[in-house]
Amino acid sequence: MAHDPLKPPTVIASRRHPYVVFLTGLMIPSGIALLFGEAAPNSIDALIDPFYRHLWGIILVTGACLVLVGCFWRVPLTGLLVERLGQFILAASAPLYCLTLIGYAGTRGVWPGSIYFMLGVAAFYRGLQIHVFLVPDRMRRHPLRLLFGKRGR
Repeated sequence: MAHDPLKPPTVIASRRHPYVVFLTGLMIPSGIALLFGEAAPNSIDALIDPFYRHLWGIILVTGACLVLVGCFWRVPLTGLLVERLGQFILAASAPLYCLTLIGYAGTRGVWPGSIYFMLGVAAFYRGLQIHVFLVPDRMRRHPLRLLFGKRGR
């Protein structure tokens, strides 16, 4: 049966998507290099305070490892919860690193900063996609029920 073009497609939080595995697999050695490597003399990373560079490396490795562990976890629900945590860690930190790059490097930091910013947008979207898949429809309509629970009548 063909897909009806008038109906919106159903998005299922698929695990082990090749792009997710590829990009997060690249983030781990990149974060390790930021943690233990020296910045090249003429690079933008050389302009940033080492504290922020190392902090970004820790966050990058932590978030990417959580995403990969979540992708390959045997229990699907637990795997999605772990992946969602990793995606939201990356989503929260990438725009901050973008602003740090632009703040320290000025106009030289705009291009790499925009790449990190878009990484954060993609991670947020993926985390939100997983969240929408996991949270029942009745809870999405009333988000305060997640905090306060259902009131007795």
